[in-house]
Amino acid sequence: MTIVTHPDFQIIKLTVSIVNDNNNITTTTNDGKNERNNNKPIEVPVKDAEKIHIVIPNGVQYQFTLYFQVKNKPYNNVRYKQVVKKHGITMRTRELEIGNYEPSPKIEKEGIKKEEEEQEEEQEEAEEEQVVTYSKEFPIDETPSSRFSRGFYYCTSWYYVGDDKNPIITTDWTLEIVAKT
Repeated sequence: MTIVTHPDFQIIKLTVSIVNDNNNITTTTNDGKNERNNNKPIEVPVKDAEKIHIVIPNGVQYQFTLYFQVKNKPYNNVRYKQVVKKHGITMRTRELEIGNYEPSPKIEKEGIKKEEEEQEEEQEEAEEEQVVTYSKEFPIDETPSSRFSRGFYYCTSWYYVGDDKNPIITTDWTLEIVAKT
């Protein structure tokens, strides 16, 4: 699995929300644990992940929300392209506009004394910089409802900036469509 990152545009996580879930559907999270959905989004860590695996029941509507940070420079006309394949055959392709984003502002901490500020500066150098995370909701989509559609799909996501044909980020991931329980 390929996960190509970029120092100035970082995907932090992805959430999957089951939209028409009237029943409590058991879903498998990225770490392989089963949990009741109860209409809570399923969080899928992307940053520093070795692999990305998403499990969604068949025949449901769902919505992805992308969480990301922009550092050092603005990114205009950010675009997303996704290709989903099963057994090497392209089943679906979709392209979306993500938008224009300025560098994520730093999170300000109020009420810190001068001495604490100096200690915090040293600590900040050692830790990753705290910046605001942007989010983008994707349009609602639906998983196929046929039992033949269940199984593993191999997906690739690309993130582009402007009219450039070279992606700044490429992510390979798997989607597993399972039976409703």
